[in-house]
Order: sequence, then C-alpha cells, then structure tokens
Amino acid sequence: MSWVLFSLLAAFLWALSNVIDKVALSRLVKNPMVPLAVYGVLSIVAVGLVVLGGAFESFSSRHFALAMLGGTFHALMVLFYFKAVAADEISKIIPLFALGPLFIAVVAAVTLGEIFSFDTYIGIVLILVGSVTLSVQRLQTFSVNKAFWFMIITTFSLAMGEVISKYLLSFYNFWSVFAYTRLGSLIVVTPIAWHYRRDVAQLLRKGKRKALAMLSTSESLNILAILCIIIAASTGYVTLVNAMTQVQPFFVLAMSVLLTLVAPHLLKEELSLKIFVRKFLSILMMSLGAILVATS
Repeated sequence: MSWVLFSLLAAFLWALSNVIDKVALSRLVKNPMVPLAVYGVLSIVAVGLVVLGGAFESFSSRHFALAMLGGTFHALMVLFYFKAVAADEISKIIPLFALGPLFIAVVAAVTLGEIFSFDTYIGIVLILVGSVTLSVQRLQTFSVNKAFWFMIITTFSLAMGEVISKYLLSFYNFWSVFAYTRLGSLIVVTPIAWHYRRDVAQLLRKGKRKALAMLSTSESLNILAILCIIIAASTGYVTLVNAMTQVQPFFVLAMSVLLTLVAPHLLKEELSLKIFVRKFLSILMMSLGAILVATS
C-alpha cells in the first residue's frame, strides 16, 4: 500500500505549493509565466541530482522519445495551469483539476488495460465530487470561459503525461523515468524561460529575493510531488494514484485555515457555519471514497 502513502504525500506537497503560489501570485509576482521559468531551472537541478546519485538508466531510442513526449505533456500542464490562473480566480480553477482522473481513467483503460470493480469507480466518483464541492466557493459562479478551456488542456496533458510515465515504469526505475521526463519538460519550458528572462532576472534584485525564495520553494515542492506520483505509479495503478491525489483540496483547506488563524495578513479563509458544514460533508465523502479506492 506504499502507493497510497506516496499519493497522499504528493497531494500534500501540491497543496502546500498551491498555498504558496496563491500568496506569491497575488502579492509579489504579477507575471504567471515566471514560476514556470523557475520550474524549468529546478528541473535541470533535479536531473543533475539523479545523475550524480547513479540511478540513471539508459533508455532505448523509442522509450527516450516517449519520455520526451511525457515530459512535454507535464510542462504543458504547468503552462496552461498558470495561464488559467492568469485568466480567472484561482478558487474557480482548482476544482477543475477533478477532470484529470476522468481523462486518466479513460486513457489508462484503453492503453494500459486498467479496469476496476464497481466499488472502486464509486470511490473515485466520491473523491471527485467531494473535491469539487470542497474547493468551489459558489456553484453559480461557474462558467465556460477561456480559463475553463485552459484547464481542459491542463488536465488532458496531466493524464497523458502520467499514463506515459506509468508505461515507462514497466521497463525502468522511477528515478530514470522522473529524470528523463524532467528533461522532456524543458522542450516547452526553455523557450518560455528565455522569453521572460528579464522578468526572472528581476527576481535576483535585492527587493525581489523574497518572491524568488517563495517561487523556488513552491516549484521545488511541485517537482517533489511529481516524483512522489511516479514512485506511487511504480507500484500502483495510475488511475487510482491520481484519484487519491484529489484529496489535495482538503490539505489546501487545512493550510488556509491555519494561515487565517496564525497570519491573516497573508491569507484569509472564510469560516462561516454554512461553509464549515459543506466542507465537513465534502471531506467525509472524500474519506469514504479514499477508503474504497485504497482497499480495491
């Protein structure tokens, strides 16, 4: 059951990254492409650490091409997520990540033969519904706009990247799959980082180092979360691994409430009785779904 622990750890790391991004993008960094450039630099560092650690395996030419494609999909996921954040409120964006497991369930069933029992699919649905109702602020504010289509691309890219990684894990260790897909992400990230190099350079100035520290921390957590997902997928079904990470809004809520109590000047979470009851029921639904998925 180690895949469950690594899936939950990935959800926790992504939630922490989301909270840091929420503070950084609202207060310190106006260009949402700058975090993507920081992500690219840290990806190079991550690959270097894997190579130095001696866990790097040689890929066949076919598998190398697949790894580059998988990394490209991962980078597209990050790119269009930040474009969605720039186009709409982040509170309306996060619930749309629930589309990811739906795409993965279809793609993995067709390409990897991941078919599960009825109870397992009920568990996935409970997690997704709980995730959406926990994240969304007001259901009537939902609209099909530019940000919505950006998130369709984001979640589809997520699905393709994770399914490709799962396929490669049948042949290579998770360190190598992680490193090669990080290299693949540079296909998308490098030209963007070059285009916004002046914005990134501004972070090195004395008054901007706090923003640089926050973005570096956030994107390091993002990369660690991706590593956790790959480790989880090496022993578990990618469909169930991704479904389990949808408990992420619970961690975001817990961190937001903690910040509201400890540092309300940074982040303030609305804590009315009505919202508390709705979120409690959402967490209960997600917990039941997680139990069904974990015991499948």
